[in-house]
Amino acid sequence: MSQTKRLCFWSATELLQAYQDKSLSPVDVCKDVLVRIKEVNDSVCAMNFVEDETIVIRKAKESEERYKNGTQNGLLDGVPVT
Repeated sequence: MSQTKRLCFWSATELLQAYQDKSLSPVDVCKDVLVRIKEVNDSVCAMNFVEDETIVIRKAKESEERYKNGTQNGLLDGVPVT
């Protein structure tokens, strides 16, 4: 796992390991992914719809709480997907 690599480029495996050992939060990843979308989407038009940021961050906080409680919601809980 590389701490120098932006979170939006981490693999699902890297993210899940970091969530499990609590060295990283789904909220941090969510915020970095949202920044990356803003940085490049106008030029690449990869995202047609992005849910409201407040909703996305709330969902990431819910995921973070599940990791704290050991009650993850499936194998990819907290991993951003499109």
